[in-house]
Amino acid sequence: MTTRAVALPARMGNSPQDFQRLGLHKDRMEPWEDGAHTDGSPGTWEWWYMDAEFDGATLAIFMMTKPWVSHYLPLTPSVYVTLKLPGGSTIQKAATIPADEFSAPKDECDMRMGPNYFRGDLHTYQAHVEIDDFVADIHLTGTVRAWRPGTGYLFFGPHDEDFFATSQPVPLGDAQVTVRGKDLDLKGTGPGYIDRGWTNVPQVKLLHDWYWARVQFGDYLVLATNVTAEKDYGYHEFRELLVTRGGQILANTQSDTNTEGITFTTSDVHTDPDTGKPVANTISFDYQNGQTRYTVTFERDKTFLHIKFIDTMTGAELEKAQAMNYDGALLRFTGTATFVHSEGDEIIYTQQKEAFWELAYYGHAR
Repeated sequence: MTTRAVALPARMGNSPQDFQRLGLHKDRMEPWEDGAHTDGSPGTWEWWYMDAEFDGATLAIFMMTKPWVSHYLPLTPSVYVTLKLPGGSTIQKAATIPADEFSAPKDECDMRMGPNYFRGDLHTYQAHVEIDDFVADIHLTGTVRAWRPGTGYLFFGPHDEDFFATSQPVPLGDAQVTVRGKDLDLKGTGPGYIDRGWTNVPQVKLLHDWYWARVQFGDYLVLATNVTAEKDYGYHEFRELLVTRGGQILANTQSDTNTEGITFTTSDVHTDPDTGKPVANTISFDYQNGQTRYTVTFERDKTFLHIKFIDTMTGAELEKAQAMNYDGALLRFTGTATFVHSEGDEIIYTQQKEAFWELAYYGHAR
């Protein structure tokens, strides 16, 4: 007789009791929510992320309390930057900062690590990065109000003992960008975005993978995510969709394996030759509420970013990862995104444009 493993519970923290317990308002964020949520101790992780598109280039700034998946480490402030140039080439920069040069208050966003900083007030933000001769700045002013998907928390375990949480202080904003460095002198304006995230246990224990996308179509903004939990949680899926127009929220919804709402589909899946991860050449998010329907579809053209997390590790951590055959990776793609807003049989708006999106794959390929 064999015993069938029972998946541990995983759920969205969206009940009235969850909002009350966390001290959150359903329809607005408070400045303290954008402060630090962890202390950098072993097992925890927190990130500050900002990106901006300008003159055919895309600058993405990641600041983290630990390198990508090295969450068992003590506080190890890390900065990672990618700059996708108009011609398609990518520049990557990374730095580790001494722990005593890190500070992040709990009541506001004013995070500093060495000469780098990330600060703001749920509307206006500045991010500054200095890595060797590479210097980048983004000044971002929100045009869509600060947002989080429900409480922002996904809870794991029979007693909600573990969590993964996110927020989007600026889902969409106007960015001013400057980049200077060897053979670099770029300046421009365009749309920008911020998200935050934190977890109280190593993220790889909770999450198997996610697809994430953010695209502006004319006056519309679409932010879509499909998160898959690890095997212990039955590969439970969580989906989030935000649609805005002219800064006003049209759709703000979350669903999961057990609830109806957002439909997420993948097709034309191939194995990425560099990371060995299954990559869908086409992904689609679909949401219908009465006569109103929003659909966004992404068709991959190329993969412009490969980060094998094991390549960021050193010493005993690297030896442990090698012994476990750890192969987590982050991939970013460019291609075509198509958005359709319809009311019944009438198409209200549709647009097709170039976009970028990502697949973060923490677990082994299924």
